[in-house]
This record gives sequence, C-alpha cells and structure tokens, in this order.
Amino acid sequence: MKQQSWFVLALTLVLAAVLGFYIGPRVTGQSQTAANIGDSSGISVLGYGDATAPADLAHVTLTFPQTNQSYGPEGPRFEPVDEEEVAQILDALVASGIASDTLNLNLFGRSGYYGPGPAMTIDFAYNEPAELNNFLATVQETLDDDKAPTIQQVTAVFLVEDCAALEAQAWEGALLDAQQRATTAAGLMDVQVGELQSVAEMTVASPYGGQSASGCNRLEGATHAADIGSFLNSSQNSADTVEVSINLEATYAITR
Repeated sequence: MKQQSWFVLALTLVLAAVLGFYIGPRVTGQSQTAANIGDSSGISVLGYGDATAPADLAHVTLTFPQTNQSYGPEGPRFEPVDEEEVAQILDALVASGIASDTLNLNLFGRSGYYGPGPAMTIDFAYNEPAELNNFLATVQETLDDDKAPTIQQVTAVFLVEDCAALEAQAWEGALLDAQQRATTAAGLMDVQVGELQSVAEMTVASPYGGQSASGCNRLEGATHAADIGSFLNSSQNSADTVEVSINLEATYAITR
C-alpha cells in the first residue's frame, strides 16, 4: 500500500511538470515561439533579383547537321566533310563582314535540334545584334547563289560587354528581396530580424532538366550548350533585353 502511494505521488509530480511546461508561458502572456528563441536562432529565406540591358553583341552558332554522315542499307556511315563546302560557308561569312580569325569551326560538333547526331558548327561574335536577322538572310542568299550547303539551324546568345555591372545590380536586388522576406516572416512570428549571418548563391532549375548557374555564368554557359533546350528564352535574352538574374539563400539572426 505504501509503495502504491509513492507511485501515485510520483505520477502526480510528472503530470504537474508537463502541464507547467505547456501552460506556463501562456498564463504569463509569453509566446511559445518566442520563448524557444535563443541568442543563436536564425531565419533562412530565398531572395531573387534581376537586371536588364540591351545587348552589345551576339554569340552566334550556325549548325549544318549530319554533313559527315550518310545512310545506306547497312545504316549510318562516316564520310569526311567536303572541304570545298566548308570553304564556301566560311567565304560567305567573311564576305558578309565577319573577320576570318574570329570564326570557330568544329567539324565534329553535335546537333541538338535534329537529335544527338553529328554536325558541323561555326561559332562567331556579331557586334550588331539588332541586325542579326538581316545579316543571316544575306549570308543565306550568298550560300544559295554559290549552291553551298543551307544553314539548317541558328542559335544566338545575346551578351553585354560589362556583365559584371549588371550582375552587381541583380545581387543588390536579390539581397533586398531576401531582407524583405525575412522581415515579413519575422513579423508573423513576433520576433525581430537581426544581422545578416550568411548568403549562398543558388543554382537555377532548367525546365529541360538539370541545374544551371546564375548571373553571368549562366550566359557564358549558354554559349557552350550542346542542346538547343539549354538556351535562354526570348523574354530573358534578346537583342533588346539581356537579363542577368541571381537566386540566393540568406540567413538572418532573429531576437525577441
């Protein structure tokens, strides 16, 4: 009987302690969330910023798919690229104003538009991005007159000369956005935002799968992309608008 009394007493003390833990802060008018916030607590939020400017130049890639492959009864068969046809294409570009030493020829490139097949590609920089369509039409007319291969695919990444300045503006906007988000969240939790503790740049999810860099690195990466799906869309990248964006995660200290 004595042992049973001790058990009842111990159980009563435990229940009293549990009730005191949950009810105590509410009885004194203290928020449970704030009560658990210590000096080292923080809040992490995402921030986004972008900046735009007209393009200063365009990185252009002309693709001539499957110029070194033929199909017969036994399937695809490798054939050397016709050097005379290559010379016709290069001559047409030079005649249209492109310096010969700026032409980057790859006889064994890849075609993203027609599938992962072999292709010949020619890369070059064009300094009048607003006139790119007219330039390409002139080149194609020259190729037609010479009975040279037809341009079957064109991709262009529009760039700015001072991308670092544009990226700095995007960073400024992203940090401001993060601070505003942190302030809003802190207000909902009845706490105050303190100093910025850390910042991490985030990668950007591509609608075509995978991740890509942000800022100027994203533009640079697009100039080397093998798949047309990796290029930026026209709302982000055109002769009129080159967008540089930053996605980040920022952590702020919070106090009661």
